[in-house]
Amino acid sequence: MLYFISVWTLLLIGCCSCGFGLLNILEINIPRSHSPFSRLGDRAIVSTWLGMLAIAITLLATALFIPLSPLIGGVVFSIFLVISLRSRSTRLEIVELYRQISKPQILVYLGVAIALAAFFAQPVRWDDTGLYHYSLVRWFAQFGMVPGLALLFPNFGFTSAWFAFAAPLNPDWAIARTIAVTNGFIFLLAVLQLLISCQRLLRQQARFIDIFVAVYYSCILLLTIGTNLMLIILVSPSTDIPALLLVAIVTWAMLTIETAPGSDRLTPARQLVPLVIAVGAVSIKLTTLPLLLVTGLWFIFRAGFNRNIFQRMGIAAVVSLLLVPFLLSSIVTSGCPIYPSSAFCLNVPWAVGADRSTANATHHWVTWYGKPPAGIAPWLWAFKQWFATTTGNKITVLMSLISAGCAIYALKTRSCQRYLGSIGIFVVGISFFLMTSPLNRFMLPYFLIVPALAVAIYYGSDVATESLMPPLQASNSIVILPQKLPIHLPKLVVILPLIVAAISTVHRVQTDYSLLILPPARDLNVTIERQVNDVTYFFPLGSSPRCWTNELPCAYHPTKVRLRDPDRGIKAGFIRS
Repeated sequence: MLYFISVWTLLLIGCCSCGFGLLNILEINIPRSHSPFSRLGDRAIVSTWLGMLAIAITLLATALFIPLSPLIGGVVFSIFLVISLRSRSTRLEIVELYRQISKPQILVYLGVAIALAAFFAQPVRWDDTGLYHYSLVRWFAQFGMVPGLALLFPNFGFTSAWFAFAAPLNPDWAIARTIAVTNGFIFLLAVLQLLISCQRLLRQQARFIDIFVAVYYSCILLLTIGTNLMLIILVSPSTDIPALLLVAIVTWAMLTIETAPGSDRLTPARQLVPLVIAVGAVSIKLTTLPLLLVTGLWFIFRAGFNRNIFQRMGIAAVVSLLLVPFLLSSIVTSGCPIYPSSAFCLNVPWAVGADRSTANATHHWVTWYGKPPAGIAPWLWAFKQWFATTTGNKITVLMSLISAGCAIYALKTRSCQRYLGSIGIFVVGISFFLMTSPLNRFMLPYFLIVPALAVAIYYGSDVATESLMPPLQASNSIVILPQKLPIHLPKLVVILPLIVAAISTVHRVQTDYSLLILPPARDLNVTIERQVNDVTYFFPLGSSPRCWTNELPCAYHPTKVRLRDPDRGIKAGFIRS
């Protein structure tokens, strides 16, 4: 627990400080008072995400040359911090944030952090982590980017900046105890953003976007911890969690810009933040491509066809260069820039070749249910099979219909053009997964966008406004609480997280006090040594063999692989035999 709290606090301070510098660069021609993220709480949240994504992408690029040890991670982190602090405006914002944080807010943060640390102090159970997540993190930490890694096991080709970000935070001595630290950090960040919006609602200081955040984040966080599958995935290094929350952040950033003063005069500087975050999202998980597509089109065309159209397209092209580390990493591990897709694959010695089994298992879902009978369209037959498989799939269809109805409601408002980007994320996201991989955990964040937007429109205002919501002066306003709050309510807000933290801690550590420092370790699987050509690897035994913390290279029956340079061993990579 102490490890999680310490690392989360360090990341929160460091990423936020780095992000302040990046945000000032992206909004270089916008005075702070005219920024869509003028409120300090919003500015701190978006800056933390920007800083974290920038560090993760930089670590992914660094892994192309050297292993991502804790020392290297600390150096990259420190370089970002020093560069950011050279800016006077960044230093002023950090000082302002420090001065505005009150003691009750610090107590609330500690209560939330302790409660989450107690929750995350449990063994990682997500099967994919044992299959390849933790192995990839260790490859990053011990060897960096290794050519032909996908030949050893196809899933090792799933390159992600998220695994690069996790590598320095999981030293060898931890033995997988701390592998969930990254997902815990962004979950903590999401809870803090929800608390900021709820505080504004309680104080009658909320804007349109705060209602959206309160509704959307309440649903997404409750569904994450209330669904058994999502709960298991949460306590892991899985890229599903950052992909889920990045949908929320990009949508929030777009709506914040669209409903801020001056949104009728959108400039490239005002629109850059969601685009940069969307590029970072793709570097973490390729399935977030709908975010990049929608934000890219929104960035180019939202302000209309004017003399700046070529400037916008040029900026979009430059921002897309942030994808270069991800594309190069995928080429190094598999020979394909957008692996597991075979599009644009290069003819390099370590290319995975024509094997389509991984692609069929991940995004060619019409092949999941076998061969359709003659005389019926394959996609229609597959859809019927998918619909009948689980109750969750039926709920998926129902949620699609509800979201479509809410979208129609939003488009009938007089400010509907301000919601086109958010509705576009829902439409493109759901369409993308229905065509590629209709798994409920992938589509969950997209389903909630439009219903939350409809609630915000109904209770808030469908006109972009800077003003606070009046208590009861318009039919579309909402009374959150009486103007004079009960005197005990602020104290309760502070005390409640501390009570939850105390109960969670006692419940978690009552049988093992070492959990106060670190989560429990996983037992090593029994392995046997095997060899294919000149590659010696370790194969885990058991009914469901998983590598987990076993010695590298750990793999599952590789066949067409040999060492790229036998004299240098596995650090030089692998080639196709």
